[in-house]
Amino acid sequence: FLDNPVPEKIPGRASPHADTDSPDSILRNRDLMRLNLTGFIGNVILTAIFFIMPLLMKQKIEIPHMWKIYVPMALAGTGLMFYFSRKADLEGTRKTVLIALVFEFTGIATAILSQSLYPLFAAFILVYSGHCILSPVLPAAVSRYPGTGRAGTVMGIFNSFQFIGSGVGGILSGFLLNISPESLFIVLLVLISAGIYLTAGYREIR
Repeated sequence: FLDNPVPEKIPGRASPHADTDSPDSILRNRDLMRLNLTGFIGNVILTAIFFIMPLLMKQKIEIPHMWKIYVPMALAGTGLMFYFSRKADLEGTRKTVLIALVFEFTGIATAILSQSLYPLFAAFILVYSGHCILSPVLPAAVSRYPGTGRAGTVMGIFNSFQFIGSGVGGILSGFLLNISPESLFIVLLVLISAGIYLTAGYREIR
């Protein structure tokens, strides 16, 4: 029995380990729900940014030259993903998720301040890089919570939140773009701020 010690409980708070008897009990786990909602927000941001940025950039760069935007963006995002995945293994997922959300927040703020080509390019790289950091780190954080019998259920719930976020991101982008690009960016900043709040409060399993 010494190989499977019972997690130490924090006085006044429930254990961060999920009670995995049912999907309902998983949904009631506060720490997992923080991660689920952060995954939802991350996909809202990604869909919205890929909706709005090409529309803004095509006014400043011809479509056949858009590869000059996407290639460096993909290289930067992939490099940072590998670097911060390693840091998450060594230093914990919460700190890395917060760094990723700060990347996204800075990118959106840059797009609000100026919508000329180079600021938009920098904003696109920052937001995409933030999402690339989130992509492996959030699932890694989620996978540390379930017991041996419910890993599929826990990950399925997390992925569902992400897919719903992608749909909401598209709907939100189409609606707010009818008002102004700035209105969409401001809503995204509010969502990222909520993600930072949620992440700051979750207790990770190391």
